[in-house]
Amino acid sequence: MFDDEQSKLITIVNMLTRQTRSGAISWETRATVEDDAEHYEYSTAHATVEVFNDDNSRRFVTFAVKNSDGVVIGELHITQNTSEEFDQPIEGLFNAVRHRTLRIDETLDAIIADLDDEPPF
Repeated sequence: MFDDEQSKLITIVNMLTRQTRSGAISWETRATVEDDAEHYEYSTAHATVEVFNDDNSRRFVTFAVKNSDGVVIGELHITQNTSEEFDQPIEGLFNAVRHRTLRIDETLDAIIADLDDEPPF
């Protein structure tokens, strides 16, 4: 079960996931030192939210909330030892942000349309 802070963070994760999937909010890609890491952030007047992974495998994902001074005030981590109940919301947000920011669906649809328009040999 989650403590009060974790419950609030999971609520924020779920709300961000819905808003991201609907296109209501936009995320920025942040440059990272590690070539394989992916790092995204969303800012409001009161806070910045980050979701990132440490490697390209997406096995270890971190969700962090920073206050207006840039201080981390809450974090959730997916590790090998966390439960599915805990992992699913964070992984869902990471995937939604990644798909929206990298325009994955639009790119795949464009490739399908290009191939569909190709004349047969």
